[in-house]
Amino acid sequence: MSVVLVLILGLLVWQETSRESGSGTGDPSRMADDRIDRSVGLLREKDPVCDHWHQAADELNARTEVWSEVDDLTPASRWTPEQKRIYADVGEAMTASSDRFESILPQARNVTIQELIAQVIVYLRKYVQALPEYVESDRRYASIAMNFVNAVTYSCSAVPLVEDMADDEILVSTVAQPALLEDFMPSPDQICAEYLSVVELQNTVLSGWAETDATVAAAQWTEKERALNNAAREVLLTDSTRVREIARNAEGRVIGDLIALQSSYMRAFADAIPTYAPDDVWLWRVSTGIGGGLGAACGANT
Repeated sequence: MSVVLVLILGLLVWQETSRESGSGTGDPSRMADDRIDRSVGLLREKDPVCDHWHQAADELNARTEVWSEVDDLTPASRWTPEQKRIYADVGEAMTASSDRFESILPQARNVTIQELIAQVIVYLRKYVQALPEYVESDRRYASIAMNFVNAVTYSCSAVPLVEDMADDEILVSTVAQPALLEDFMPSPDQICAEYLSVVELQNTVLSGWAETDATVAAAQWTEKERALNNAAREVLLTDSTRVREIARNAEGRVIGDLIALQSSYMRAFADAIPTYAPDDVWLWRVSTGIGGGLGAACGANT
């Protein structure tokens, strides 16, 4: 089941401004009234939702383990009795998880954490609704949801790594209702083609780096590994700037927030490379989780 990182798969091998579709207010001074942190950047303090999120996400991952190994290219009309049972089980698991995520969503105080959780709920439910007449294209609903699940999990896990890091630019979200349970990209955003071209090129350019061992610290790198990582750092720094510019041109405010957020974690990981320690991989995982969900969402509308 290829539910993780539709277009950045090669990079995942290694690890294993803002707008909204809809109306909103652009006055940041009015955004503090609801106690939401509307800064779009590295999550520097553990969000109140993180502890409950980890528990809920772990339960979903456990209940979808068998499903993740199923061939997701087979339509419902051709499922075997065993596949029908597996999909029925995952439908129940995703329904239960989406309800649980909705119940803890109000605890979240960071704007992008709210946006990610809201879209997890939306796309888990879209996937479950599609199961009775499932076709190959419906798998992207699961890819969006599960990648964004990972992005929230990794953001919470990476907090100790970024507490003292500098963020090149803090943007302020203008999304009026970040926890709104509506599809953040009901039709193709104008920036999808440009965004996907950056992702695809990055995947190609970094293919050699993607094969290095993420568990090896910089102090133990060979000369070849050091050269690959230094080259990857330059690519990621350049791409983080390009991605942030793309975010500014997004029609949808939520997708603009999430692309800008990915840029922040991409740059943070690049900055960590010279002194890389294995825990720094969490920064990259946030970036790839966001990117996987965005890539699937853009692809789902083509």
